[in-house]
Amino acid sequence: QGGVQKFIFQGAKKKNAVLFPLNVVELTYYNRPDSELGKLTQIEIVHPLTAIAFEPIRSVIAFFIADVLKQTLHTNEKEIQQFDFLVQAILELDQTPNVGMFPLKFLVEFCEFIGIAPSENGDEPHYFNMTEGEFHSDYRMGDWCLEGEIVQSLKSLFSGNEIPITQKKACLEVILQYYQIHVPRFNVDNSLEIIREVLY
Repeated sequence: QGGVQKFIFQGAKKKNAVLFPLNVVELTYYNRPDSELGKLTQIEIVHPLTAIAFEPIRSVIAFFIADVLKQTLHTNEKEIQQFDFLVQAILELDQTPNVGMFPLKFLVEFCEFIGIAPSENGDEPHYFNMTEGEFHSDYRMGDWCLEGEIVQSLKSLFSGNEIPITQKKACLEVILQYYQIHVPRFNVDNSLEIIREVLY
């Protein structure tokens, strides 16, 4: 089995360190015929993390990313590539010296795994239509059609390139709006406020 699962874990209060958000663990459990909740019998940490639980900024980002995952992952199908991406992202958050760009970088890369990565139409796209999820070269009227410097920064991000630090905040706000358009009931306002305060 794989994907999103729900469990009951007796004695969980004694395992707070193990259950910290984004810990990568191996679960031993069994499914109960009378309930949708599996019953955990053992949890073992697979990749010990050295910084996320102990450094406030990394901890805040971990709670934000956990909130994003809760809002976007709903299937109980096994997704090996998605899982591998998440493990590598968690290790990066734990180990990278500068985490200032991590939330934005994660959101951009995660689009690919939940099927909402923007496409590109045209040789020199100057506009980004958030509703259609497309960079394009011709202007199309609409509330969610962006133009100007922000479009070039977004295109750079989705191409895996760096952006000016002055564009970080604006790009994060746009990407979160993009998620809200394409992910039903997406709302990370509570954890986002903390991210804004910590990073900006």
